[in-house]
Amino acid sequence: MEGATLDNLKERFRTWMNDDKIVRLDLIFGLRGWGLVLYGALPANLALLGVLEIKLANLDRLTSFLVPVVFLPLLTTFLLIRHRQREWYLTTKLLTTRSLIVTAIIFLLSTLISGVSGIIQGKYVVSWGFFGTRSHLITIAESFIIALGSLVLTSTLFLTLLTRESNLPGLPSVDYVKLLAQVRSDLKQLQQSGVWTGAAGLNGDIAERAETIDKNLATLLSYSHQGLANRSLARVRDSIKSFRRSIERISNGANEQSRNISWARSFGAAMAAPGSNGTEAMQPAAAQLDASNIRLLKELPLG
Repeated sequence: MEGATLDNLKERFRTWMNDDKIVRLDLIFGLRGWGLVLYGALPANLALLGVLEIKLANLDRLTSFLVPVVFLPLLTTFLLIRHRQREWYLTTKLLTTRSLIVTAIIFLLSTLISGVSGIIQGKYVVSWGFFGTRSHLITIAESFIIALGSLVLTSTLFLTLLTRESNLPGLPSVDYVKLLAQVRSDLKQLQQSGVWTGAAGLNGDIAERAETIDKNLATLLSYSHQGLANRSLARVRDSIKSFRRSIERISNGANEQSRNISWARSFGAAMAAPGSNGTEAMQPAAAQLDASNIRLLKELPLG
């Protein structure tokens, strides 16, 4: 009975945690690059192990001095993380939000580790009456500054992975990131092509570029260790397939009129606002799907 209940709960969880939710969580928390949080919090463990010791003077006297000093490494770390997150994702969707959250998680964990280190070493005391007091706030500030100092002073590994490509566990591989950058560049050129203005804007270069993107996306999807990234890229590849089918139908038109009709059914419908007219609803389901996929392709925020 208990086994059946557990299986039922698992099935409900799988149903609730669909691909859309997983992709959304990845976009918000940067799950595909979880190693970044690990490597960012790693230097704080030096204080926990007693390898690194940072002594602070009275914080009350240093407040006016510490605020600008602390802000600079925080801002630098955020900008470096944002740059790396930009390379790991195809689009810029939620880029700033994701970078802020990842930065906050890194410093939160580092601060927590520094605080635990202080408790173990007898520097801080755990007491219910201590919480919420001025001394408690100063303790948190000290732990944060120590965490920040350990990150700035000792984290060669963290600085390296923020500024250089590396094949470290928990991070997208170098080959994957390079191929993703190529796909992003080709998609930008596809978005700026003349096919969006009418059938007359279609040429052989567009078809070749779309084929190249399709092949590169297939290669990216073959990276089995990039399951989170592949969930979002699969939808982009569906859009490219719809794009290729549509331009093939336009190219195969017997005359200019038939090509314009084919363009209107695919790209014209994609460019129009969803539900703005009744012609899209009158089209076959396959044509509606292609128009929806092409619209997604056009609206991808590639930066």
